[in-house]
Parts: sequence; structure tokens; C-alpha cells
Amino acid sequence: MHDHPITPGQQRRIGLLIVALSTSSSVAILLLIPLVSGFVGLLRDVLSVLILPFSLMFGMSGTSVDQSSALSQIIDSMGHGAGQHPWRTAIGAITGVGGAFAFVMAERVGGRLAYITAMIATAVAMGLCGLPGAAFLLPTLLTEGIFVLSPPATDGRASG
Repeated sequence: MHDHPITPGQQRRIGLLIVALSTSSSVAILLLIPLVSGFVGLLRDVLSVLILPFSLMFGMSGTSVDQSSALSQIIDSMGHGAGQHPWRTAIGAITGVGGAFAFVMAERVGGRLAYITAMIATAVAMGLCGLPGAAFLLPTLLTEGIFVLSPPATDGRASG
């Protein structure tokens, strides 16, 4: 077995891959929760309108209420406050993308200050997004923390 050390270029590519995948999945989750919640709410309203004539004709009282409450439970279980703070969620998603952009710029510029800026932006995004987005941004924060503690060499040559 040969011991092949990871070159700074490979370390940068792995870091960029982790940050890109983590940030994009977080933004996707943040955008999909309100979208799916809206579709389920629309489905609830359509079903209640479709069931209304049958409930009047056949005396099926309570069936639309039961289905409506079941769909309301689905909407509530999608996320804590999924549709309550759309601006906060949007600003959190934008800040998360900004943190990823700061990480990419830190790769070009180098130095700990640029990585710290990316890490702070990601931490702010985690605070704004809430639990679903923060869980997906955790690998980004850990990667940025590793790069703050040990930034790769910027010239592409192995250090040491």
C-alpha cells in the first residue's frame, strides 16, 4: 500500500464539492418546503370543493372536514413554520449562497480571513434558515472550519 498524500489542489476540489453540494441541497430544501406546502394546501381546497356537492346530496357531513384536517396535519408536519417567515427563509437561502460564494472567492484569494468570512456567512444562514436548512448546511460549516484551521497552499505545490 502506498501512502499518497492529498495535494492542496485536491483538497480545494474536495472542499468545493462539499460546499457546493451542501449549499445547493439546503437551498433546495428551503425552496421545496413552502412549494410542497402550497400544493398540499391547494389540494385540500380542491378536494373540499369537489366533495361539497356530494355531502349536500347524500348527507355525508364530516367527510370533507376529516380530509381537510388530515391535509392540514400534513402541511403542519412539513416543517416548523414552513410558510410563516418567507422573508427570513429567503434571506437565509441568499446568505447561504453568499457563504458558498465567499468560500469560492477564498479559494482564489487564499488566507484565513476569507475563509472566516465564508464561515460567518454560513453560520448566519444556519441561524436564519432554521432546522431543515441548518442540517444541510452543517457539512459546509465543518468544511469551512477545517479550511480556517488549515488552509491549503495557494500556489498548487505541496507544503511541507
